[in-house]
Amino acid sequence: MPDVVTPTWSAIAAIDNPNPSPRPFGKGKADLLDKELVLGQFGKGRNQARRRYRQFVFDGLPLGHQKKYYEVKDQRYLGEDEFIDQIERIKTSAEPALFEIPLEDIAKEVVNHIAIGRDRMYSLSRDRRGAYGRAIVGYLARKLTGSLVKDIARHFQREPMTISEAVMKMESLVEKDMELARRIEHMRNNLMKRGKKKYLITVA
Repeated sequence: MPDVVTPTWSAIAAIDNPNPSPRPFGKGKADLLDKELVLGQFGKGRNQARRRYRQFVFDGLPLGHQKKYYEVKDQRYLGEDEFIDQIERIKTSAEPALFEIPLEDIAKEVVNHIAIGRDRMYSLSRDRRGAYGRAIVGYLARKLTGSLVKDIARHFQREPMTISEAVMKMESLVEKDMELARRIEHMRNNLMKRGKKKYLITVA
């Protein structure tokens, strides 16, 4: 006989009862048990399938509780081990990672790719080019390292609110400017290659 379900008395009742009472939590929805699918594993004729199914259940009762039917590799997923492993690989590769990258290194990467001098980047003046570079550094630091705004502000000797506003503006620009997004992605990839991965962010 096919190994369909764990034999139980309730399984017989579910199959044998032609007009089951409504499930208290079902609210009129279809039964979770597909009787026709189950009976189809035991024979083409309905009566013959019922008899075989009942015999299958009775034969299994002496075996008692079978742990193998309840063993799971990861309770978040249902399926064969190979399928679960594949889902885990996809999930892991899709999850963003944080890296250990000093702010100084991020600033150097930005300086090299947007043609701005380091002195201008760290200048205390209100130079727009320097502010633009700091915004990119802040954006990359937030995405790659999870740095706090206050730490980025301290690094550049700026007010946290100033850096926060600059990073938000940069996020908006990246969404609209494909060329800017491409250049930042290039810098991001370079930094990730040199950085040490800290941990994966778990998405609940």
